Amino acid sequence: MREMTKWRVDPKLLQEFLAYVLDSYKNGEMSRASAVGAIDHLIGGADLPPGEASDPTNYMKNVMAGELED
Repeated sequence: MREMTKWRVDPKLLQEFLAYVLDSYKNGEMSRASAVGAIDHLIGGADLPPGEASDPTNYMKNVMAGELED
């Protein structure tokens, strides 16, 4: 059995990220596919072995900075 990634994510940042993605979709600023993809990408990284997962903090900050292509 492989070792799972143990993320240490700031709960406030996670809450802000989810609110940003959901509000962006609700306001038409992000497509449904992009919103689902952003959340899926974050959750999917938790299944990667250590060393292969991208840093969730940087990913969430990049998405909130508008660096996710729609």
